[in-house]
Amino acid sequence: MAQARGDWDAAEAAYQESLALARELEEVLGTPRARRNLSVSLDNVGRVALSRNDLASADDAYQESLTIRRYLREELGTPETYRDLSVSLNNVGRVAETRGDWDAAEAAYQESLALARELEEMQGTPRARRDLSVSLDNVGWALLTRGDKAAAESAFRESLEIRLELEEMLETPEALGDLSLALENMGQVSEAQDEWDTAQVAYQQSLQIRRMLEKMLGTPQAQQDVSTSEEHLRRLSQKRADLGEL
Repeated sequence: MAQARGDWDAAEAAYQESLALARELEEVLGTPRARRNLSVSLDNVGRVALSRNDLASADDAYQESLTIRRYLREELGTPETYRDLSVSLNNVGRVAETRGDWDAAEAAYQESLALARELEEMQGTPRARRDLSVSLDNVGWALLTRGDKAAAESAFRESLEIRLELEEMLETPEALGDLSLALENMGQVSEAQDEWDTAQVAYQQSLQIRRMLEKMLGTPQAQQDVSTSEEHLRRLSQKRADLGEL
C-alpha cells in the first residue's frame, strides 16, 4: 500500500523488515521456497532503491537476488525458476540502463531473452508469450540506444507480432496497452531510421488504441499515454516540416 501511495520511506521500511525476516527464515530452513522468498524480498528492496535513484543499493539487492535465482534454476530447472531468473536479469539490466552502462544492460537483457524464449517453448502460455515480448522490447531499446537500428527493429517487430496475437486472443485492456506500446516502439525505431511515413502510421495506430483505452479506463496513466502519443506525432510533424517534407 505504501508503494502504491508513493510513500517510499514507508515502503522501504516495510520491505527492509520483510527482508530481515526472510533472511532469518532462509537461515533456519534453507529450503528452495525460503530462498525464493528471500529473492522476492531483495527485489522489493531493489525496486524501492531504484525508484529513489539509489543505484548502488538497487544493484546490490538485485545482484544478490540474481545469484539466488541462478542457483535455484540450476538446482530445480522448473518453469518458475526460469521466469524468476529472467525477471532478475531484467532488473539488473534496468539498473545498468539507468547508469548508462549499455554494454551491461544489453548483456543482461540478452540473457533474459534467451531464458524467455526457452520458457515460451516449454509453456506456450499467454503469460510466457507476453514475457518474451517484454524481453524483446528491452533488447530492442538497448540495441537502438547503441545505434544498431536494424537489430532493434527486428526485436521490436517480433514483439509487435506477439502482441498482435495476444490482443486478438485475449482482448483485455492489458493486451491493448501492450499493443499500443509495441506500435510506439516501432514508430520510434522507424523515426530513428528516417522512415517518416512508417513512423507516422505506427504512432497513429498507437494513439488510436490509447484513446480507446482512455475512454475504457479513464485513469491518469491512460491519459498520460494519449499525451505521449500526441507528442510523438507533433515531434514527427515538426521534423518533417523542418526538412521541407510538409
